Amino acid sequence: MRQHGVARWSARAPGVVLLLAGFLSLKAFEKRRNSYVALVLETQSLKNYASQARNNFDAANDKKERKQELEKKLHVLNEKKHNLVQMLKQITSSKRQNRRCHP
Repeated sequence: MRQHGVARWSARAPGVVLLLAGFLSLKAFEKRRNSYVALVLETQSLKNYASQARNNFDAANDKKERKQELEKKLHVLNEKKHNLVQMLKQITSSKRQNRRCHP
């Protein structure tokens, strides 16, 4: 599935911010200074990554729970179908017997 527009940018934004923060940190290191802007950007990006990972985990859990729920429903429906087929077989069998007995 292709992402479009804002969705594509929002998926890549944390990586771009981390690259920018790394660049700023490197430039500050070359000058033997600290880059507080880079530190803030890195911290925020890591928080965003953690949040996205948490959301992905929750979504995966939701999918897993939904799948289990659907599998249970499918099992119940298959049992009901089996019972209906058995009843249909009994009905057709009794009709055949009636035809044989009462031609």
